Amino acid sequence: AVKDGRGPRLKGNPTELFSGDYWTGEQASSLGLVDGLCDLDSVVKQHFGVDQLKDYTLPPNLFTRFANSFGVLAQSQFDTQFSVHQPRLMP
Repeated sequence: AVKDGRGPRLKGNPTELFSGDYWTGEQASSLGLVDGLCDLDSVVKQHFGVDQLKDYTLPPNLFTRFANSFGVLAQSQFDTQFSVHQPRLMP
C-alpha cells in the first residue's frame, strides 16, 4: 500500500524501507515516506485559515489519573527491586 501510494517519491532500498523499522521525521522525509514535517496548528492555519483551535479533548477522569500514576509507581518499584535501570517514557 505504501509503495502504491508513494510511488516514485520513495527513495531508498525497498528492503530498508519495508523492514518494519521506524524513523525520525527527518529520516522519513529523506526516504520519501512523508511529504514534509509540520504540526497540527500550522496545517489548520495553512489549509483552513484558522489561527486558533479549541481543544475538545476530555481531561482524564480521576480513575484514569490514578491508574496511570499507579503504573508509574509499580514500574519504579519493580525497577528498584530488580535493579533495572533503563530509560523510559513517562506518561
